[in-house]
Amino acid sequence: MTTDEALQFLGHLCAAAVGSALRDLGVEAQVDAPTLVQPGSSPFAGAPAPGLAASVDIDDGLAGEAVVLLSEGAAGVLAAAGAGRADGAGEDATAPVEDGASAEGDAAAEGGAPLDDGAAAELDLVAATREVAVHVTSAVAATAGGILGQDVSIGEPSVSRFASEAEAADSSEHAPHAFAVSFAVDGEPGLFVQYVQNAFLVKATPGLSELALQGEASAGAGRAVGDAALRDVEVRLWAELGRARLPLAQAISMPSGAVVRLDRAVDDPIELFVNGQLYAYGRLMVIDDEWAVRIEQLARGPRREAPALIEAAEDRVEATEDRVDAAEAQAVPAAADNG
Repeated sequence: MTTDEALQFLGHLCAAAVGSALRDLGVEAQVDAPTLVQPGSSPFAGAPAPGLAASVDIDDGLAGEAVVLLSEGAAGVLAAAGAGRADGAGEDATAPVEDGASAEGDAAAEGGAPLDDGAAAELDLVAATREVAVHVTSAVAATAGGILGQDVSIGEPSVSRFASEAEAADSSEHAPHAFAVSFAVDGEPGLFVQYVQNAFLVKATPGLSELALQGEASAGAGRAVGDAALRDVEVRLWAELGRARLPLAQAISMPSGAVVRLDRAVDDPIELFVNGQLYAYGRLMVIDDEWAVRIEQLARGPRREAPALIEAAEDRVEATEDRVDAAEAQAVPAAADNG
């Protein structure tokens, strides 16, 4: 699995987790397919400005920083749905936020003075953004944990306001890789950005390859990944018709169009590989003048080749060598007679 393939598959898993987390908050959520961020590009293109952003470190930064961006409308929808008003809402409402108006509201709250409607509404938006960030990144962390086979923790969210795409980008740290997931809650836009560190990608790629190969729709926390998400993931598929061993000198001197004897017969099963791993056995066919493969049996277990195929191939190789030796033995007396 290449880096882009791993990121694309990880993006689909995280997009499913984001959608499920938002719907758990009691809102209608529409989540788009993830977009890989190309080097030199900003993941915050199309950020719903003005709005609120909450950044959260996942697994102490090993996985990377996640940023949840909500338009003011989206934050309002989530606040109205009750986000940020659960137990401990009083603590959340007075938690630090990088915004002057909210800081004044906190000071007033600490002094016991009543908050005006504007300050109270602002604190509701901040609390809703913070809870959404915790809910979403917890689901994403569970997804990462399922891939790695270990617990993945999240940090404390840091909430700030942004008035433009540039301000949103300045509020976060960068990493070698990133993908973005656009979403909408009751029609109001939002954006989820996940930075991915190289170290996490190296650790996660084997697990992602296994998930892609098995076709398991698991998001790591018992959440199902939709078939539509998996269909968009591209894999490398090839068929192996047989193998041959040749001396290097013979291989490099072979002319174009040379015929090489393989270790399998024409009617033997062929092997199908997906992303470098044995996937199934099948038969080569021709349909409408085009090559095709009919899958007859899925491969089970870690083995790359069926023992029966190996034994049959070895028998054919030995038989071929015996025929070659016999032909050479007959050719020597014939050459002597001609001499």
